[in-house]
Amino acid sequence: MAIGTLILISIAFALVAWRVDDGLIVAYALFLACIFAGFFVLNFPFGKIFLGDGGAYFSGYLIATLAVMLPVRNPEISPWISLLILGYPITETIVSIARRFLSDNGKIGSPDDGHLHHRIYFHWSGSLMNLFGKRFSQNSVTSIIVWVIPLPAIYFVTFTELNTPNALQALTLLVLIYGVMYWATKARAGGKIARLTRLGKMWQK
Repeated sequence: MAIGTLILISIAFALVAWRVDDGLIVAYALFLACIFAGFFVLNFPFGKIFLGDGGAYFSGYLIATLAVMLPVRNPEISPWISLLILGYPITETIVSIARRFLSDNGKIGSPDDGHLHHRIYFHWSGSLMNLFGKRFSQNSVTSIIVWVIPLPAIYFVTFTELNTPNALQALTLLVLIYGVMYWATKARAGGKIARLTRLGKMWQK
């Protein structure tokens, strides 16, 4: 899941840099996308290598350098564009901090299973696996669903002006998509998806 999201984020930065003719950022972003893609090929749909904390933190650092370099090297680009591209991981982080702070434990550093991808895994992916069969694991189905969230950012940075108002509108849409998905997993959506899956199998027969 993380690697697929990193690939989408890298591509988004490359697209923005291409629009402003910043060849260095384009090359750097595509280089990172290729590195992540190599890991992706080995790990999807069945995980064979564990990225680990070190891999995740280092990947995040590389992406963060892109987020800082892009507006610094190109003042015509709003810094909110970088925040838009990173909208999904930033939203997930803020929600996680708030959720843990408001929990009985109250410790924001304590791990939990309340992340959006956990909720999708527990409530949706198991039912949706019946549509994909044994070609995909439950983790890979969860990843495919989660990869929908960064797509609005890629659309906006490709087809709209790279200014603050557009970035804020797109970021609002991304947060709404995240919120709707988070709320939907609270409802008994898993049962509804299971019923849709059964209807799909009946239709295929």
